[in-house]
Order: sequence, then C-alpha cells, then structure tokens
Amino acid sequence: MQSSRMVLLNSALLFCVLTLVSSKSVAQIIVQDHPHDSSVQLSSASEVVYEKSAPELIQIAARDLGDDIGRVSGSPARVVSASKATTQIWIGILGQDPRIDSLVNNGSIDGSRLRDCWECFDISVLRNPLPGVNAVLVIAGSDRRGAAYGAYEVSRKIGVSPWYWWADVSPMHRRAIHVSVPNPVFSRPAVKYRGIFINDEDWGLFRWAKNTYDPETGNFGPKTYEKIFQLLLRLRANSLWPAMHQVSAPFNSNPRNAQLADMYGIIMSSSHAEPMLRNNVGEWKEDHNLYNFITNHDGVMQYWEQRVVSNGKYENILSPWHARDT
Repeated sequence: MQSSRMVLLNSALLFCVLTLVSSKSVAQIIVQDHPHDSSVQLSSASEVVYEKSAPELIQIAARDLGDDIGRVSGSPARVVSASKATTQIWIGILGQDPRIDSLVNNGSIDGSRLRDCWECFDISVLRNPLPGVNAVLVIAGSDRRGAAYGAYEVSRKIGVSPWYWWADVSPMHRRAIHVSVPNPVFSRPAVKYRGIFINDEDWGLFRWAKNTYDPETGNFGPKTYEKIFQLLLRLRANSLWPAMHQVSAPFNSNPRNAQLADMYGIIMSSSHAEPMLRNNVGEWKEDHNLYNFITNHDGVMQYWEQRVVSNGKYENILSPWHARDT
C-alpha cells in the first residue's frame, strides 16, 4: 500500500521543502507523557469543541484532531458543539466564535495579532476559564484556514505526521498526552499561496486512482481529490493546480470536486497552458484550430466566462492567458 500512495511525492517534494520555511511562529508547544506545569491532558475524556455554525473546514479539523488524539493514545477525543467536560479543546475563528471572542474580551488571549491576519492562528492553554472547566487548549484562528492549521499543528506536535495516510506513517503510541504552551504560540504564513501542481500523473497517480483507490470512477474523482485536500491542509497548503493530462478527467467535469475544494478551504487554479480554470485537452470540444484568441475572440471568451460563472462562488486563482512564444 505504501509504495502505491507515495507516488504523490513526485509532485509534492518541492512543496514539503517550502512548508518548512513558509510560516513564522513564536514560542512552542511542549508534549510529554506526564503532567507538568500548566499542562492539559488530551485524551478520550477531553472534548474538542467547535461553534455549531462554524464553517465545515473547522468541523473537519476538529474531527481530525479528535481522531489524531486516538491515533496516538488509542482512544479518540469526542468532537462536539457544546461540552460539559472538565478538559476541553476549543477551535474557532476570531469574530465568529463566541467562546474565542469572550476570551479576547476578558483579556485571556491577545486577539490583536489575529485581526486582519491571513491564515494566522494562536494556541494557548488556559486554566479554569469557566466554572466546571479545569483546562482548555485554545486554538484561535484569524480565518477558517488559520484555525484549521492550528489544529493540525497540535496533531503534528503530538506525533501525527501529515503523511500518516499517504505514506503509512504510524505515530508513536503514548500512554498519556500532556500538552503545555508556556507562552502563546502565534503563527502566520510567510508565503501567501502555497500548494502543488499535479504533474506527469499518467504513470503514477492516475493509474493508482484508476486501478487501486477509485476503480469505480476509473479516474481522478472526488474520492481521490479529497485525500489530496486532506494532505494539503496538514502541510499548511492552501492551493492546488489539478491533474490536466489527456488521460485525467478534467477537475471541473465533476462539480463535486470544486465543492470539496471549497469545503476543505483549498484555492483552485489551473496550470500554464490551461487559463481561467479550464482544461483545454478535456474540455475544448471544438476544432483545436478554433482555440485562437485572435481569430475566435468571442468563442474563446465565452468558453472562459462559462467557467468563471460556474466557479466564481469559490476561492480561485485565475491564471491569465499566455501568448505562445514566436
């Protein structure tokens, strides 16, 4: 299984190097097997709490963190929108989560660094923040991706590799997970758009999706892309240039692909010769000689505009048209 999944490394190795330098963080998260000063225990007795109206990405990150606690300790943490547990983990967005806002308003956490900050997060441990609550690990984000990255940072610190699924990386088991944050951890990206371009997929990733992971679809589809989105989030990526070779189904041939990208907070684009979120090999149905902005201006413009209309409600990077060198 490992060798078949690792084919994505061909596209992602450069990104992995970028990830190591793409964030600016202050302070640290300490994880030990026993209680220590101001620590909070992450276990099946603790609960991951999110605002009921939170974006789906926050709910996804909350569920993943709960499962990751189980991957390390053997028992996952419950994920809820309301909790009476004595130990809790709060994941929320400043300005959208009343729990987070209340902590800012009473001075328990500093919200000034999160305001107007792109994909930033702040992690801290608070003792007795509410009656009946002994400790809370607070993951506050400036936006949905910032909060999600904060949750995955905790997962990484407790030992869950971003590659746990793709490369079958099993985390080290801990009998107990005690986390402390001596000083609030603040992180912001140094590179605004970070992601991968799926390239040369014919020999590797396409065949794996077709023959192994998603034989029912027989191609790249939502099942495959969802796993790619999950990996990107854990690597603090936010962008994807999808498969575009002739053998690959165009990304937007299945509307569910774009819906999933939005749900996971992934910004979609298209690569080099495929402007305006189009896949010319798979989507341009006219004579290829008609794909000419000079002689068929109206036809090409209409072709581009159709995609902008259908996907304009999502986050996209619209790559411009490139004139062929002469």
